[in-house]
Amino acid sequence: MIMRWLCLCFYRKSRVLNYYQWTPFIILLMALFFYLPRLFWRSLSVRSGIDLLDLAEAAGETKTVND
Repeated sequence: MIMRWLCLCFYRKSRVLNYYQWTPFIILLMALFFYLPRLFWRSLSVRSGIDLLDLAEAAGETKTVND
C-alpha cells in the first residue's frame, strides 16, 4: 500500500504539463489580435482626413440642441 502511494507520488511529480508553458504566448497573441483592429482603424481614419472625434462631438452637440 505504501509502495503504491510512493509510486503514485513520484509519477505525479515526474509528469510535466507542456501546455502551461504556452499560456503567456497565447494570451499575448490574443491581446495583439484585440489591439490590431484599433491600430488599423486609427491609421485609416488619419489617412482619410476625417476627424471622427470632431464628428462625434458635433453629433452630440446637435442632439443636445434638439432636445
